[in-house]
Amino acid sequence: MIQILKINRKNNSANILLSNDTIIVLSLELVCFELLYEGLEITEEHLDYLLKKDKVLAAKNSLFNKLSIKYLSLKESTSFLYSKKLSDEDIHLIIDDFVQKGYINDYKYVVSYLDIKKKMEGPLLLKHKLLAKGIKENLINDIINNIDINEWIKTVYDYYNLDSVLDYKKAYNKLYTKGFLYSDIINLIGGFNY
Repeated sequence: MIQILKINRKNNSANILLSNDTIIVLSLELVCFELLYEGLEITEEHLDYLLKKDKVLAAKNSLFNKLSIKYLSLKESTSFLYSKKLSDEDIHLIIDDFVQKGYINDYKYVVSYLDIKKKMEGPLLLKHKLLAKGIKENLINDIINNIDINEWIKTVYDYYNLDSVLDYKKAYNKLYTKGFLYSDIINLIGGFNY
């Protein structure tokens, strides 16, 4: 048995001195949840459990903080947790919990991503980028197909100030390299005044 000799609280963590002359650092949240106190005797297995649970809790809180700043796709969230060196089981438990609570939602991610990026890039380029982020193609297509392509082209056209481009080919090339289909550009660009 190992005895907890001293618990020093510092910010959101606790330095715990054990009778085997080791010091471990656990989150205060875990110390309170597990009802740890000075004089408590724990087994080696319980100590291992506490260290593992603290690592999982830290990764979960870190992901939550990251998600509070910006949306992450399911794949990005999973990769982030793998970088924290968690077991597959722990990762799946955290991901399932966050998906159930709505913190991770690929639909919201795609809508938010497109809202930000569609003024600079077209559907083909954005679809490619979203696929690389692990978003399912049918979800991307469903959302992109509900956006008016003519308005989208005009937004990108205005963003890059293509009215100042006198050469039709330069305007076309800019739109094409930004991920618009040839047919969509031709259908609309003829209606612009030069």
